[in-house]
Amino acid sequence: MLASVGVLAALAALAGLRGSAGEPIRAQTAEVTQGTIARRTLVTGTLQAARTVALGSEVSGTIHSIEADFNDRVRKGQVVARLDPSVYQAQMTEAEARLAQARAEHARLQAVVDDARRKVARAETLAAEDVVSTAELDLARLAASDAEAALKAGAADITATQAMFDRARLSLDRTIIRSPIDGIVVSRHVNVGQSVAASVQTPLLFTVADLRYMQVLAEISEADVGGVRSGSKATVQVESIGDQQFEGTVAAVRLQPLLEQAAASSTGGGVGPPVPTGTSGTPAAAGPGTSSARQPSATSPTGAGATQTSPPGPSSAAASGGTSASSSSQASEAGASTAGVVTYTAVIDVNNATGAVPPGGTAIITLTTHQRPDAIRIPNAALAFRPSAEAFKALNQEPPVLEPSQLPHEELRPGTRRAYVWKVENRRFVPIAVEAGLADDFWTELVEGPLRPGDVLLTAAEPTRK
Repeated sequence: MLASVGVLAALAALAGLRGSAGEPIRAQTAEVTQGTIARRTLVTGTLQAARTVALGSEVSGTIHSIEADFNDRVRKGQVVARLDPSVYQAQMTEAEARLAQARAEHARLQAVVDDARRKVARAETLAAEDVVSTAELDLARLAASDAEAALKAGAADITATQAMFDRARLSLDRTIIRSPIDGIVVSRHVNVGQSVAASVQTPLLFTVADLRYMQVLAEISEADVGGVRSGSKATVQVESIGDQQFEGTVAAVRLQPLLEQAAASSTGGGVGPPVPTGTSGTPAAAGPGTSSARQPSATSPTGAGATQTSPPGPSSAAASGGTSASSSSQASEAGASTAGVVTYTAVIDVNNATGAVPPGGTAIITLTTHQRPDAIRIPNAALAFRPSAEAFKALNQEPPVLEPSQLPHEELRPGTRRAYVWKVENRRFVPIAVEAGLADDFWTELVEGPLRPGDVLLTAAEPTRK
């Protein structure tokens, strides 16, 4: 963009106002060039950390100590707070004692099983010698089965008691609150001595954010979203830190459309979408290649003699010399009661390795939505120019009657418009019909027309004598 500004400034300086005291007009010119056209859109959004963790407590208790405060940089696993552990220490001690008791009971039951098995073996030997009856043998076997069942119950009791002990130990460990990520403490919600109850929901203690990577959620209008892709570059400026700019990258464009309703009167005079404003709060000027995410596409003439409706892409009252009409106004004139502006959310990543970008700040994002490399470019000022009646009179020339276009209608490509530019040949104003395409702040793409790089076009002309 800066290169384009430099080219236009150089051309204006070289051309200047041509003419002398003996010439009937003074003219300012600019050349047709070849280069890149990049249409930009200007949107705003709020900066937030790409990774933010709300740190809470999984157990209830009283805050015993706080070991991190606002703006403190913490590491993953670092202790930031402690709860009073006395209750959970007592629970773990009790569970440990029950576990020891269950293990001792299991050992006793194992001895009972071993004794019952010996008695069964002896009863089987005596029964084989007809010393004891079959009923006594059955009783021995039944006692052994009961002892084995009790042993299994004892083993299950050990498992349950072990789980109680592990839970008590885990609860005790959770009285120590640790940071789950590397980051900065952006908020603290508790003080020492404060009670927290985790029985209903997890109480919030801290918010930790990794500020090395920031994100901006920007709303892109449906007219511009087609040119925004994952990986597209963006320029981010944060109002709170001055004119410093940061590079951003579009991470994703969410497919869910957002519809903002704007009220409109059924008798006309509807309220259109919000006017984009600059950093000072005044309406921001929009060039032909800059549009707002809240601004609908416009219908406007595009230079002298132009009658084509501009496409949803480049639109500018400055480049066309016309006046934009909002889609909501058109809807109200048709009797509609509401009008909607459809936008899509773009997620833009901003590298904040230096930590200069603060979270929560308002960011102004410049996105390149459409681009034409190596295009033949007409200066926008040339498209906006039309000789005045006084200029025609100074050359003793009748203003020519301009047809809507000298190009057949079927040859008009989608997304283009018809327009005229002007030259001076043999002391006469000569109109040249062109088909114009993509436009940015300074240039408009030449899609069709008898122009080549280096051709000189008029951008201003006025009589030398009035």
